[in-house]
This record gives sequence, C-alpha cells and structure tokens, in this order.
Amino acid sequence: MRLFAMVSFPKAFMPMTLKHSLSTPGLRVSGLPRAKQRLALRLRTIQMLAMPEPHVARLIAEVERDPLFEKIRPFIRRVRFPSTRFLWPYDRADLQEAPDSWHIDWSQFQTEMECIQRMGQEAFERHFLYEEEGLSLEETTFRCGISAEEARTVRAFVYFLSLHAPQTNLPQPAAEHSTCIAKIEWADHKPHLAWLLPHLARGRYEIDYEGIKSLQSSRQLQAEDKQRLRKLLGTLEMINGRHNTLWRILQTVLETQSRFLKSERKTDLVPLPQSALARSLHVHPSTVTRAIRSRSLLTPWNKEFPISAFLPNRRDMVVSAIRELFEEEESNKTDETLRKKLASKYGFAVSRRTVNECRHIAASDEFGVGYFGGGSLRMSQ
Repeated sequence: MRLFAMVSFPKAFMPMTLKHSLSTPGLRVSGLPRAKQRLALRLRTIQMLAMPEPHVARLIAEVERDPLFEKIRPFIRRVRFPSTRFLWPYDRADLQEAPDSWHIDWSQFQTEMECIQRMGQEAFERHFLYEEEGLSLEETTFRCGISAEEARTVRAFVYFLSLHAPQTNLPQPAAEHSTCIAKIEWADHKPHLAWLLPHLARGRYEIDYEGIKSLQSSRQLQAEDKQRLRKLLGTLEMINGRHNTLWRILQTVLETQSRFLKSERKTDLVPLPQSALARSLHVHPSTVTRAIRSRSLLTPWNKEFPISAFLPNRRDMVVSAIRELFEEEESNKTDETLRKKLASKYGFAVSRRTVNECRHIAASDEFGVGYFGGGSLRMSQ
C-alpha cells in the first residue's frame, strides 16, 4: 500500500509553520539583534511545547519533505537521547493495559515491511528511524540495497506512525486530547524511556553549520533557497528545544520517582512540585506546564498516568498517605491520631487543621480518584 496516497501534509495546519521560524545562531543573518533573536526563538519553542504530538509530527514531516531539507540532509543527523529506545507497535503484545488505539493493520503495509525485512532491522533503524549518519537519499538507497521509491515509501511509513499517535486510556476529563508518549522500562537497575512515537525516539537534530556555510559558498543553492534556509534551520532549532525540554523533564521524573516506579506504592512518590522542577531545570514554570499538559506515561507495570501525577506537592503526599491509612481501616480515627500516624509512619509533620482538610480530600473523588488504582494523587496545579 502506497503511503503517499494515504498521508497528506497540508501547508498550513497550524499558526506556526516555516514562515514563522526565526534566525538560527551560527549563520549570518540580518534584522533583529542576536539577543532578541534568541529570546524570540525561546518564546517560539515554548509555544511549540503546547502543540499536540500529531501536529508536531506533521510539522517535522513537512520540514523533512521540503526539497531544501534534502539538499542539506548530508549536514544534518539525528542524535538520540541517552538510554532511550523506540517501542515498535508490533512489539507491544505484552502491554495488556497499554493504549490499544493504534489499530494498525500490518497487512496493509506489506511493501514497507518487506523493504524493512530485506534491509534488516538494524539498517532500518540506523538509516530511516534515527538517521544517525545524515546520508543523502542516494547514499541511503545504496547502503540499504533498495530503490529510491522504496526509500521514500519507508520514510513515509515512519511519518505515518508518528501521525497516528496512540490515544490515551485515562478517564475523562484527563483523556481529552491526551497522548501517551512513552513507556518506562527497567534496565541496569534504572528506569529508562521507551518512546511510543518515532519523532520523539529520533531525538534532536545535530546540524553541521560549517558544512552548510560551505554549501552556501559553493553556489549550489539558489538565491531563493538561501533566503528560506535561515527559516528552515530556525524551525529545526525550535524542534530541538522542544524535544530537549521534554526529555529533561522526563529524566528528572524518572530519577526522582525511581522508588515509586519500582515499588508501585503511591506513598513512595517524592514531592516534586512543578515550580520546583522548573527551578531545577532553569526554566519558567509555564514551560513545564505546557510540556506535560495532555501527555501521559506508561509505568513498568503497564498502568497509564498523566505526567502531572508524577509531580505531587507535599499536600498531595499527605492526601495519599491518609488514603493509604484509610485502606488500613484508619478512617474512623481522630485528626490527632492521624496526625501522629502521619509523623511516625511517613515522616510528615503537619497540623491537625491540615489533617482535617486532607482527610476530606482523601475521602472524596474531587481530585481524580483512579489514576493510581484505588486512589490517586491530586493533579498539581
């Protein structure tokens, strides 16, 4: 089945497209001073964080299908984020409670699968998924032993997987427009990310600006190409900034909440308010809010939670501890008894007034019971 007949990439699917991109450090530019260019680039990157994943995938597809990108492809390669991998949809049979909304009929992609089988899984991931060497189309077809048409079809297949992101299994209203982006796995006694979306698994662009400068001076680019090049590279840098920010947030979550990710006990979560996370990453709190909104993760035991659930504040933890005490038939205890129990068992020194407030929250569904099975942490604001 030919993917080109299936997947369309409209020129204007979002307010921010190539024409809104900014100048890229490393190239000679005119217009705004460099300091203002960098500030504007950061602002555009923050806006891009709020884009739904299918829209980002479509933007990437639009960029990489641009004939100008093909001309500079030898000077661009992908660099994966450390200790991450891509979890192929047809390798997800063990995810019994994972998002099952791909509904991919693999029989429709016999041409693509035959090409992948012929070149081998390792060659496919190196040259099409991760594109680690930044080869031209001709070099890629020679290395993989396939035709140029087959190579374009396989590339479109990778775009197709990103555009058809798995929907979430979270309860409403958290499920609205939400995307499950990765599964957390254990390897070498540490939690790692297995991306569910190819455009995130491919990491960031590494751009050889010196090589691009030499291409410009060699007169291989037309005047129109030179004018568009600055904007195209600006878009690549914004995509890099977006993906790098998201990865840094998730790495901090994995490192901070590793105990919970191993024990499955919600009381093993560590307080990590979004404001504190933002300070540790040297970004604005709104950046963290945009990055995690409408995105979820699968735990090692295949339960799906919104990323915000991994960022509880101290009060969230007290509520969670009281819920656990309620499960141990402590619900009829006085506030003072619960206060002492919280101090002795969990190390929480809180007032009776706080205990009273939190026990009412723990006894209600106000903050989304269900994210962690019998009870959930309140989603931090």
